[in-house]
Amino acid sequence: MAEKRKRKRKNKINSLIYVIIAVAALVIGLSRLDFLQNDSSPELENGNVAVHFVDVGQGSCTVVQSGNEGVLIDAGERENAAKVLSFLEENGITKLRYVIATHPHSDHIGAMAAVLERVGADEIFLPDIADKYAPTSKMYLNLLSTVDSKNIKAEFLSENRTVDFNGVKITVLAPVQQTNSYNNMSLITKLEFGDMTALLLGDAENKEINSVLKANQSFDFSAHIILLGHHGSNTSLNKKLMSLTKSDTAVISCGADNPYGHPSSEVVDYLNKNGLTYYRTDENGDISLITDGEKYNIITEKGQNS
Repeated sequence: MAEKRKRKRKNKINSLIYVIIAVAALVIGLSRLDFLQNDSSPELENGNVAVHFVDVGQGSCTVVQSGNEGVLIDAGERENAAKVLSFLEENGITKLRYVIATHPHSDHIGAMAAVLERVGADEIFLPDIADKYAPTSKMYLNLLSTVDSKNIKAEFLSENRTVDFNGVKITVLAPVQQTNSYNNMSLITKLEFGDMTALLLGDAENKEINSVLKANQSFDFSAHIILLGHHGSNTSLNKKLMSLTKSDTAVISCGADNPYGHPSSEVVDYLNKNGLTYYRTDENGDISLITDGEKYNIITEKGQNS
């Protein structure tokens, strides 16, 4: 009988310990500036802004959202059109103010024509590519045709461009040098909302990054969160840029079991050694940063980076 009472007392003590640990973990979690939740459709309160990194497999698609308006930065392969359109609808985005086609590779703009055909946009930015390197793919020409038929204003950028999107300052850095490598003709985008900043590299590799850094020495490259270039390829790991961004969080847009080995082990090692928290669309699905301009939450569709 005494032994049974002793076991009951021990069980009560253990239960109490578990409760204390759970409460402490909750308090610590809520006190963090950024935290993870699993929620495929994050709600956006009035005045807040979201930066959604949409899972389009081995490609890239980012949606900046303010209310029911959005900015689309790339759209993944052609077969991702339904996913992107569904994502816009589920998040209540009925209007695209700006579209940024970082460069004319199919894993970035393949679905863009279909999205614009359905939703339209006010204006689209594309890199200004010299005639001798001009894309001639059916996909790219179809995009230009759709832009024309939908009366979307098109700007081919050879110089930096800054626009305002409902209080979000969007700076698009144009490529500095002409090349037949479309990765190195990528538009690089910085987003600023209050104190919150994000830097999106497209597929820019070290060649372009170095030239852009040299040409924009007075530009503030600091960013809380960075979308790594070229799906986490080591050819886009620029340590000078990383030191300038002072980022504490990185996002990698890549497909599960992709044949390119993205992200590279070198990039992952760099992130780990430098203490950056990072998220991957192949593991976390859609990744959304929600901010009021001061604090931010990061919400993932699935999983959690260790």
